[in-house]
Amino acid sequence: MKRILSSTLALIVFSLSIGCSSSNNDTPPLSCGRQAEIINQTTFDQVNITNYMITNVALNVDCLDITISSSGCNANNWDMNLFSTSAFSSTSIAQKQLKIELINEEACLAVFQKTVSFSLIPYRIDGHNEINLIIQGWSTPINYTY
Repeated sequence: MKRILSSTLALIVFSLSIGCSSSNNDTPPLSCGRQAEIINQTTFDQVNITNYMITNVALNVDCLDITISSSGCNANNWDMNLFSTSAFSSTSIAQKQLKIELINEEACLAVFQKTVSFSLIPYRIDGHNEINLIIQGWSTPINYTY
């Protein structure tokens, strides 16, 4: 009887672990640190992009790694957001405008860099399998294929 109970319990635990390991495409991959956000046009227009310089952008599957440079006392105290609106330009490849927001309350003269990884899944467009991401302050569009 103990053997049947133990076998049944082991089977239940194994079944639950398989169900928990399934992938959900609506959540950011674990390697992305932050979720990109969609905001309204008025708020998007008000995002300040003058307090930093983008030094690198790298696409890593569904993650966009953005490195910025700015003055401050410690880059660990900065917060970064990646914003777009629900609007997109419909050309041969759809295009989305993006802005990076740096929240930096420090007034120091030292210059630091910080890289943050954002999940691009919220920017996917139904009926498309790729989009060009136009980041204000970065001269090269990023082609995101999904």
